[in-house]
Amino acid sequence: SYGYEIRCSLIQLARAFCIIARNGQDIQLQLIRATTKSPIPTTNDTRLYQPETIEMLKKMLEATAKRRRRRASPLDAYRIMSKTGTANILIDGEYNPDRNLYTCAGIIESLSRTEHPYQRVIVVLVKEVPRKNMYAATVAAPLFDIIAEKVVIHDKAL
Repeated sequence: SYGYEIRCSLIQLARAFCIIARNGQDIQLQLIRATTKSPIPTTNDTRLYQPETIEMLKKMLEATAKRRRRRASPLDAYRIMSKTGTANILIDGEYNPDRNLYTCAGIIESLSRTEHPYQRVIVVLVKEVPRKNMYAATVAAPLFDIIAEKVVIHDKAL
């Protein structure tokens, strides 16, 4: 699909990126309020997509992320795969071009840990910004990068 042909929740988008990160293996996400331990997502052995298809998709997402990332950062040691989206908000049955949602969903992956590859999925949503004529690449993607850098730094400290 392209443009407004598809609609999904942030949880559905996050699950889709988790399936990509898991090379096509299915996963059921869990919503939690608070926990002292990391929750364990429900997984199963169902393969939804072939690894070759997923790798092709990962390469496309990686190329998209590389086009927008120009500065050096702690993320340079990781494979970053992401996609942005800009959408007008539906108000009274019509899309308002002056009110937007900006998303960036992606995967941080480092295969340097051979036993347990490091992976994180991040989904960012920004609803409406004061400036006009903005796009997710300039609104949500920089926020994705900031969060990803913080996650990587935090996880290294553990």
